[in-house]
Amino acid sequence: MMQLRILFLVLAAALLATILWALGTSSVHDGFAHVTAEPWGLVTFADLYLGFLVAAIVIAATEDRRVLALLLIVGVFMLGNLVTASWLAWRAPRLLARLRARD
Repeated sequence: MMQLRILFLVLAAALLATILWALGTSSVHDGFAHVTAEPWGLVTFADLYLGFLVAAIVIAATEDRRVLALLLIVGVFMLGNLVTASWLAWRAPRLLARLRARD
């Protein structure tokens, strides 16, 4: 279990490092304009936001505290999978226990 939590934290840290690197090399607006100029860029964004929506549904379905769930969901749509990976690292034991209990 600890290995899974560490994996999610490492992935979140790697994503954060990549975000900080990108922020230092170009503007966010220019990056979005470049990506959305291409059809496959739009597909990539559609895929990304579908993933955000799926993560939001899982968070809403599994978090007992509604206010926390709402804050996390807003965070996912604002900060992306940095929030998702961090949340999974935090909640992995509980989520896996719930999944195993349903088998």
